[in-house]
Amino acid sequence: MKILCTADWQLGKAFGRIGAAGDSFREQLLLTAEQIITTTAEEQGADIILILGDTFDRPDADWALIERVAMMLRNSEKPIHLIPGNHDPWQSGGALESLSRELDDVDHVVFHTEQTACHIEEFGLTLYPGVLRQRFDMGDLTSWIPDREDSDGLRVGMFHGSIMSIGGEDARQRSIDPDVSESRDLDLTLMGDWHGGESLDQPDRRLWYAGAPEPQRIDHDWKGRVLLIDAEPGREPIVEPIVVGSLKFIDFEFEFDLDMGDPVLALGEALDGIEGAPELTYIRFSLTGEMLAGEIEGVMDRLEDFSGDWPFHSRRRRGLAVVQEDPAEADDERLHAVEAELHGMGLEDDVLARATVLLRRFHRRLRQ
Repeated sequence: MKILCTADWQLGKAFGRIGAAGDSFREQLLLTAEQIITTTAEEQGADIILILGDTFDRPDADWALIERVAMMLRNSEKPIHLIPGNHDPWQSGGALESLSRELDDVDHVVFHTEQTACHIEEFGLTLYPGVLRQRFDMGDLTSWIPDREDSDGLRVGMFHGSIMSIGGEDARQRSIDPDVSESRDLDLTLMGDWHGGESLDQPDRRLWYAGAPEPQRIDHDWKGRVLLIDAEPGREPIVEPIVVGSLKFIDFEFEFDLDMGDPVLALGEALDGIEGAPELTYIRFSLTGEMLAGEIEGVMDRLEDFSGDWPFHSRRRRGLAVVQEDPAEADDERLHAVEAELHGMGLEDDVLARATVLLRRFHRRLRQ
């Protein structure tokens, strides 16, 4: 039997930090989800699809989005089983409950709203779903799982949560025992909540995170995926990550120094190493280090020429210090004097860098 495992679609995500890219990136999340359900599952020969929470990014998702998701699931030829996540917990009037009402006439889409075993005789499979009912639900998701019976077949846990506490921007509280496969006698524990990184796959614990099908912020430097699991009782499962994502986030950092021979050339060579589909890529350019005032205009021109082909980007110049040339080497004494006044104003590095570029561009136009 082949299980296609997916999670953390985050449909309807605002993408508030990436400006104009938000609309197209939000649409791509849905297009990738449609690809998973209609194409990937078929191409990979999946027998069943498990969606492990956070189908929606928030419980008050737009009705138009809910209808599009309903149509997508309705048109699938595969049985689909869903559990709630912390972003779309099972609540009256919530997005997932609304989706279930749109599909109440469909037999092949099952919403798990209670923590009770679900035996699927056709596949010799029993699912054990954990059900979240609020955003920060720390309730017990696993102790209810009964002891094994011969009729269970393959025992698969479906949960959305974290197997360890994590700090920082992506903070998590541990909500699932990392050894739940052992303690509850599960053949597989399949999880949603962690989007990417090296810890998704924990075969020694018979535990796997599906991973998100798309990266969703600047520190997501991985490709989106789903899992294809070939499993049956009595043998080790064959677990294969399938890359499905199209979105890409690039945190481009470049440090200048005064000994750099040609900063424009050096920056250009680094920029030429960027790959991706421009309309599906968001780049944050971060420039740091030191450069001479006479070089910064050329550097910014090179960056603007490149970024013109990449519509979704932002720039940070914090930590980029502009150093004045020796007065004896200045091309224009009056320009040097005005720049000296700028340096004496105590401006932040990024403000001084921008002011220097604007000053030099204005000065060049006056001389033309």
